[in-house]
Amino acid sequence: MRRHLTLLSLPLAAACTTVDDPVPATPLPESYAVTSGADTQQPEVASDTRWWLALNDPQLDAVIQASLSQNLTISARYAQLAQAEALADQARAARFPQARLNGQVGWNRSVLSFGGSSTSQNASVSIPVSYEVDLFARNARLHHAAERDYEASVLDYQALQISTTAQVAEAFYDLVNAQARVALLQRQVEVNEQYLELVTLRFREGLVASLDVHQQRQQTLGAQASLELAQGTVILAERQLAALLGSPVLEPELRAESRVELPTLGPAPAPGVPGALLERRPDVLAAQKRIEGADRRVAAAIAGRLPTIRLSATPGYSWQRTEFSDDSPFAAGGSNSRTSAGWTFATGATLDMPLFDGFATRSQVDVQSALLQAQIEQMQNVVLTALIEVETALVRERQMARNLEILAAQVDVAGETLTAAQERYRSGLSDFLPVLTAIQAKQAAELQVLQARRDLLSARIQLHRALGGTWPEDIDVEPTQHEVREADEGENQP
Repeated sequence: MRRHLTLLSLPLAAACTTVDDPVPATPLPESYAVTSGADTQQPEVASDTRWWLALNDPQLDAVIQASLSQNLTISARYAQLAQAEALADQARAARFPQARLNGQVGWNRSVLSFGGSSTSQNASVSIPVSYEVDLFARNARLHHAAERDYEASVLDYQALQISTTAQVAEAFYDLVNAQARVALLQRQVEVNEQYLELVTLRFREGLVASLDVHQQRQQTLGAQASLELAQGTVILAERQLAALLGSPVLEPELRAESRVELPTLGPAPAPGVPGALLERRPDVLAAQKRIEGADRRVAAAIAGRLPTIRLSATPGYSWQRTEFSDDSPFAAGGSNSRTSAGWTFATGATLDMPLFDGFATRSQVDVQSALLQAQIEQMQNVVLTALIEVETALVRERQMARNLEILAAQVDVAGETLTAAQERYRSGLSDFLPVLTAIQAKQAAELQVLQARRDLLSARIQLHRALGGTWPEDIDVEPTQHEVREADEGENQP
C-alpha cells in the first residue's frame, strides 16, 4: 500500500511531474474465464453503438430516449456538472493577475493649535493589480486538478446514463413480462374452468367421485388467485417505469398496452479482452481522472512549502483641497485654500518563504498523499468490480440460455404427459388425480419458461451494461430542468 504511494510521489518531490492515464497495479487477465457463446471470430461490440438498438424494439427505443431527457437522477447529475465546471473556472482564476478598483472620498475639519481652523476635502481612485508568479506551478496544479474533477464528473454522468438505460430496459420488460404472465394465467384459468366443467359433468353422470370435482375446483381457484396477483404486478411495473421517466403516471404513447411478447435475442456480443474495459467503462475512466487530480494536488501541496513571489502595481489619481479660517496663521498672503492633485503609481514585489509553521504544510502534503492513495485503491476496486460484472453477466446468460432450453423441453414433456393422462382418464383406466397432476406440472412449467425468457433477457441487458461504451458522448439531449414553486394557499394541507 505504501509502496504505490512512494513510487508515485517521488517524481513529484523531485521535479513536480505528474501522472497521466494511470493503470491498475495488478495486471488484467488476457481473457475472461467464460465466453458469451458467440463465435470467436465475431468482432467486439462497437463501444459507440447504443446497445438497446440490437434488440430491434422500437417501443424500448422510445422509452429509453424519453428517460435520457426526463429521468430525475440524470437531471440532477446534469445540474452538478455546472457546479464542477464552475469550480474548475474558479481554480483557473488564481493563475491570472488580480485587479480591483478602489475609490475614496473624505472630509475633515481640524482646530489648529496656533489658532484658527482648517477644513479639508480629498478624493482618490486607484487600480491595485497583483500577480503571483507561479514559480513551482502550484496554481497550475490546482487548476489542472479541478479540470480532472470536472472530467470525472462528466464520465460519472455518462456512467449514469448507461446504468439508467439498463434500469429502464429492465423496468420496461418487467412490464411486458407482467402482462405476458397475466395473459398466460388467463389462458390457464380458462383451461382449468374447462376441466372443471368436464369433471362436474362426469360427476353428475355418476362417472367420477366428488373428490375429483373438489380437486379441480381447488386448482381453478389457485389459478384465479395467481391471476389477481399478476394483474396487480402489472400496475406496479407500470408505476416503476413511470418513476424512471420522471412522472407518477406513464404517458399514453409510452405504454406497452396489450404487448405480451419479449424480443427474440440475437447472438450475444463478443466481450473482447478485459483490458478494453479501461477504455469502454466511464466509471473506470472517471477513477483514472480522479487519480490524476489527486496526484496534482499532491504536487500543489509540495509547491506550497516553497517560496512564493507576488508582484504588485497600483496606478491612481488623488485630489485634496484644504481651506483655512481667516485667523489661521496659514491664511497669510490672502490665500485661504490650497489644492493639490496628480497621478500616483506604486509598484513592488513580495517574497514569502515559510520557515516554520508547526509542520502544517508538511501535514498538508501527507493529507493529499493519503487522498491520492485512496483514489488508487478505489480505481483498483472499480476495475475489479467491472471485471466481476462482466464475468457474472457472461455466466448468467450462458446458464439462463441452457435453463430455458431445459424448461422448454420440460413443457413439451408435460404436454405429452397431460395428453396420456387424459386418454387414460377418458378410458376409465385411472382416476382424475394423474390428470390434475399433469395440469399442474404443465402450467407450472409454462410459467417457468416465461420467467426464464425474462431472466435471459435481463442477463443480456446486464452484459451490455457491464461492457459499458462510449455512446453517451454522442447524446445531445439536454435533461429537463425543473423549478420549485410556492404552494398555493391550502395546497398540501390535511
